[in-house]
Amino acid sequence: MGNATRRLNINLPAQAAADLEKLAESSGRSMTEVIRNALGLVRLAQEVHSKNQKLIIADQDDKPLKEIVLS
Repeated sequence: MGNATRRLNINLPAQAAADLEKLAESSGRSMTEVIRNALGLVRLAQEVHSKNQKLIIADQDDKPLKEIVLS
């Protein structure tokens, strides 16, 4: 499909829509960009999980703070 784009309409609960708007505003990105980034993170988490690895958030000293797990 190359660089073609496809327009989608999605239905979100009111709180999720508000969260999306706040994330876009606070990051200076469009809601589309926030969703693209979120999809990339979900794809990464799935790839890591399929390899029996863990996706970890660490501090600057590499101390693990959180593990990202998709259910």
